[in-house]
Amino acid sequence: MSSKNITQVAVVMESCTAGAAYLPTMADENVIVRNIGTIFLAGLPLIKAAAGEVMSAEDLCGAKLYCS
Repeated sequence: MSSKNITQVAVVMESCTAGAAYLPTMADENVIVRNIGTIFLAGLPLIKAAAGEVMSAEDLCGAKLYCS
């Protein structure tokens, strides 16, 4: 909620990576498009290199994760 009590809504229609990932997390409400909208700080190649995990963007950081 802003200082003037205005609800802030973020719409995620593509990948929000690194610094852009902070914007939807600070909003009061999020609309995330299933199978397209993702929010993450580290991309899939970094996850694979660091942890050896192979996964889809939807599984790592998609709408199902944030909206369930």
